Amino acid sequence: SISLYDLGRYEEAIASVDQSIRLNPDNHEVWFLRGIALHDLGRYWESIASFDQAIQIKPDDHHLWSDRGNALRALGSYEDAISSYQKSLEITRQIGDRNARSDFIIYTSEHFF
Repeated sequence: SISLYDLGRYEEAIASVDQSIRLNPDNHEVWFLRGIALHDLGRYWESIASFDQAIQIKPDDHHLWSDRGNALRALGSYEDAISSYQKSLEITRQIGDRNARSDFIIYTSEHFF
């Protein structure tokens, strides 16, 4: 799945991920990969649904929340995007990941505003 994604073969990556999900639906990483592939295809609502599935499994992963925010931002749902970004920052504060926090702030300032 990851190799297909890296090659830009998003539809094939999604099909591969869907097979993995059928075998192990509690793996947040495959839901995450599904979400980013769908996002790259512009299928933002489906992307958000995949991120939501991943978040149900691993709610303390700040990457899931920030990528969920990116999909919401792409849809113009700015308030919801900000809520997801805030959750991501809250998690990075809790785990003390300063690099993730600074990377997030730089990314947001360059792409959101």
